[in-house]
Amino acid sequence: MRSDAYVLDKMRRRVLAGLTPEETYEFELLDAQIPFNGKPVCHSAGLSLPPKEHRWLELFKKMEAHTASLPSHAPEYDQLKCRGAQ
Repeated sequence: MRSDAYVLDKMRRRVLAGLTPEETYEFELLDAQIPFNGKPVCHSAGLSLPPKEHRWLELFKKMEAHTASLPSHAPEYDQLKCRGAQ
């Protein structure tokens, strides 16, 4: 995960923007466990994801929703892209 995707929460803990410390830990574990074969982890209509990928995507969408709500003039919070997407 890009270092600029992290922020400090109210307790001064380094977390992924939009996630709690517990969710950040879970996301990082899942991100390290899911094999990356050069294709983005994105859900297509009609396809079901394995549980780990499904949870990763839920957390990713939560981060994405948070970053999309930030002002566009904040380059350090550019909207996150699907893993592997250019």
